[in-house]
Amino acid sequence: MTELKTSHPLALHFLMTEDIFSVDELQDAAPAVTAPSTEKEEESMPVFDYQGENNRYMLLLHDNPNQKLMPSGELDTLTTILLAKKMEIKDVAIVNIAQYPSVTWRQLKEYFACNNVVLLGVTPGRLQLNEIPQNAVTSFEGMNVLFTYSFAEMLNNNDRKRAFWNEMKKL
Repeated sequence: MTELKTSHPLALHFLMTEDIFSVDELQDAAPAVTAPSTEKEEESMPVFDYQGENNRYMLLLHDNPNQKLMPSGELDTLTTILLAKKMEIKDVAIVNIAQYPSVTWRQLKEYFACNNVVLLGVTPGRLQLNEIPQNAVTSFEGMNVLFTYSFAEMLNNNDRKRAFWNEMKKL
């Protein structure tokens, strides 16, 4: 094979089909630009430890300062409820809000990207939210939010269970 050597501009046009740029060394390089820090950057996004896989984008928040995860009795009850909705634990994300005392609604919304949120005994004020009626699915910032009793409050009260289930069917 022979080497192709040419300096004719028309021949170079056909042989070299890609653009060629001449780059000087770092003398002409633009200085690195850093974005100014904002208050949002200072508010770091926590990494949440949660049960489930959030496959159906449903977030369940409970408040149990004595345990890291949802107690097994409450988890069994929740599993039964989800099965009645043709769902499983892997379809939801269950977060114990007591583990994150300074968490905000915005952080939860960004991290989990949910369509439905159930506040199990967690008051809306705890997340800096406006008042949300109890046991009524409410549309808020593009999500369905249900503020209801905790499982401990519901387990021995059939009226509370019924009110919760009637709203849960809507989600």
